Parts: sequence; C-alpha cells; structure tokens
Amino acid sequence: MKEPIERVTIAPCMGIGQTVAGVTRLAAYIVNEELLPDQTILLCIPALISGVIEDIDMAEVYPTIVIDGCNEKCGSHICHFCGIKPAARVYVPEIIHETRLSPGHTRQELEESGKELARVVAERVAIIAKGILDDPDYNFKVQKVNMHGLTHDPEIEKTLDYDCYDGFYKPKSMPEINLKDGEKYVAKVLCR
Repeated sequence: MKEPIERVTIAPCMGIGQTVAGVTRLAAYIVNEELLPDQTILLCIPALISGVIEDIDMAEVYPTIVIDGCNEKCGSHICHFCGIKPAARVYVPEIIHETRLSPGHTRQELEESGKELARVVAERVAIIAKGILDDPDYNFKVQKVNMHGLTHDPEIEKTLDYDCYDGFYKPKSMPEINLKDGEKYVAKVLCR
C-alpha cells in the first residue's frame, strides 16, 4: 500500500525589492499557520541553494508548490536548477490580472490590497495542497536535489579568501572599501 503524503512544501519567491514578494511570503504563512497547519512546511529558497540539509530534505521528500511572484519566475527556475520538479506552481501575475488586486506599493507593511491578494493566493495554494494531501492515488516519487556540482561549502570564508575586519568580511582580492571619511578602511584582521 502506498504511503500517504504527510506534508506539502510551500516555496514562496523571495523577490527582494519587489512588493509582490511580501505577498508571496504572507500567502505562504497564511497557508502554513492558518489554513493547513501541520500539513505544510515552508521552504527557504536561499537555504536550499546554500545546501541546508533541512531544506534539501523537505524539497526531496515532499511535493513542492512554488509561488512565483513575478515574470522572472525565480522560484520555478531555482527548483529547476536544483533538480526539483514542483508539484504545482501558483503564478501571482495571473491572479493579479484576474482579481485586479494590487500588491500595493510598500514592502515592509503590506497595504490592504496586498494583504487581500495574499489571502487569495493562500487560498489557491491551500486548495492545491489539499488536493495533493487528500488524494490516495497521488503518486509522488521522492526526488533528489542535484545542485549541478554546487554544494554547501562549510569553509566558505577560506574559499572566498575573506579577511575579517571589525564585523565585516572582504575577500582579499577585492579592492579596499572607503568607509571612513574617504580613507581606506584598514583594520586589524580579527579572524585567523
């Protein structure tokens, strides 16, 4: 007998700099915390790319629903890059076109239209996730993340040849950075 799907992974786009990224993240939280608690799990796309085992495991073991926020479709591209085929994608630009809801203009605190859009997106994601979870014949096969030769580097500071200065890091091969009154910031190397 086939094992039931325990959870669905939700992968919202991160879209730094775009208001719609706040919509995708809020939608993912609404699904995970309100609509389908204990039935979904949130995937951190940067953690997946960085090779964080927890995120790799959830991408491999559970079906993933990507929430792409814009025409760049970064969530879908990143899943493809990592060798993961999403179970489904919710494409926010089409929902914006259909509902005429706007993501708004502020990123830090979504306006009411952005919150309403996030709710609509969340409801669509939840319908898809429930369809996966409730279908005893849904035939999901565990996938394998393949970073195409890229792996987590536990010694990234050495690989990038960082020097550590009072709280920030700069690769030795990169130019000095002007941080104090036009002078080159040279501080005692604290790391090593």
